[in-house]
Amino acid sequence: MRISGVHNIKLYMKHLCDYLFRNDLLPSNFSGLLSFRVNRETRVLPATPWAEIEAVLKIIDRTKIKGKRDYAMILLAAVTGLRAIDIARMKLTDIHWQRGEIRIVQSKTGEPVVLPLTRDVGRAVKDYILNGRYQCDSDAVFLREKKPYRGFADAVAIGDIYDDYRRQAGLDREAFDGKGFHSLRRTVGTSLVTADIPITTAAQILGDRDVRSMRKYIALDEKHLGECSLDFSGIDSEVAL
Repeated sequence: MRISGVHNIKLYMKHLCDYLFRNDLLPSNFSGLLSFRVNRETRVLPATPWAEIEAVLKIIDRTKIKGKRDYAMILLAAVTGLRAIDIARMKLTDIHWQRGEIRIVQSKTGEPVVLPLTRDVGRAVKDYILNGRYQCDSDAVFLREKKPYRGFADAVAIGDIYDDYRRQAGLDREAFDGKGFHSLRRTVGTSLVTADIPITTAAQILGDRDVRSMRKYIALDEKHLGECSLDFSGIDSEVAL
């Protein structure tokens, strides 16, 4: 039986026993007996290899307005780990050019985060703003192509843009394979962990309030996971078989 099935059965039993107890049909609701913890299966989604990110960035035509915008958005995510929704809602005033910082309040958590505006990201965003971005009343950094020019309403459009470039680059994907736009955030998180950045620091960089959110990146850190693995010394091979 799947672990998720055990978890659901335990939940149903708790509700049933509680109902029977409240209606004087059981001497107890057996809450203590049914309070054991069931660790549910968690799927570890992949991070995008840098070779694939480079292939996507290379396929973008940066001589066109759309290409300048898309290149800046994808590079921004790949370097900073920003979520698509935060890129969609980023305002011109969120970029502090003289300080070399990006300051936003995250849509998912409501927490502020300060990120370095690296030279490559800064050049790409600057190129789009000065040479591609339409003149309009919107304060959004990245604008849609069609009138009325305004920022993206949600993260879906940015994810679709990224998927389109993946297809153009010959990088096919399957449904629910975890290789969408958000995988760029996992790439950044995994890179931080692999580079021996303290977990608390890495969580702050990614704007995560709970360091436990870093578990998914640790699970992708093959370098350090290999150091934790045990060999077969001291194990009798005949007994093991």
